[in-house]
Amino acid sequence: MDWVAVRERVLHLAVTGEQGRLIQTVESLHLPLIGVYEQVFEPVFAMIEDAWFANRLSLSHEQAVFRLLERVASSIVPWNKDTKPWHLLGSAVADEGHDIGIRMATNLFEEAGWDVLYLGADAPADFVLSALEIKPMHTLALGISLDDHLPAAMAVLTACRAQHPAIVRIVGGKAAARHAERFRAIGVDLVAPPLSGLVERVERLVSTRPFPVPQPPAHEPPPRLPSEAA
Repeated sequence: MDWVAVRERVLHLAVTGEQGRLIQTVESLHLPLIGVYEQVFEPVFAMIEDAWFANRLSLSHEQAVFRLLERVASSIVPWNKDTKPWHLLGSAVADEGHDIGIRMATNLFEEAGWDVLYLGADAPADFVLSALEIKPMHTLALGISLDDHLPAAMAVLTACRAQHPAIVRIVGGKAAARHAERFRAIGVDLVAPPLSGLVERVERLVSTRPFPVPQPPAHEPPPRLPSEAA
């Protein structure tokens, strides 16, 4: 396959806002989801950033292109009827507008049958931490691309460990890669991991953690109708 030509076409369709043709192009590749993300989307992201740095795209246009690609990345996730008993919470940290990387990661978990609660971009710390209480979470995945948002990410991950020590914590994005040692120093399980093999790595970690075993709901007989009680 001519990957250069494929990426150029995807970039062109994204920049010109042709969502329908973009989805058709991606689906015509007949690739697994991880293949689309690694072979097409990630290289195209770099091309978009290069275009912005070279002033060939305005900031607003760049953001619109990323939003379009995020919608496409989520629209092609295949439905998995074989659900797994694990829950993941994903978001970008407060003030972080770029969340497409963490969104693709959570999409891979959805494809694998996980139950995913995705908060999106710019999620305040208290919002993320309160969401951990909605249901028993097994994994927290955060995205951070800018160094300015490092304190926010560190605060959320530290609080998560204190409140829910068994939860597997992941942080991804360019800022995570640049400051990997700082995140490892606070016990983050996976720092800037590649998408390939991510779900399998997390499932191995989750299987070793002391999570409570889910109990089936107690069986209660259905209420009797008034006519039956007579």
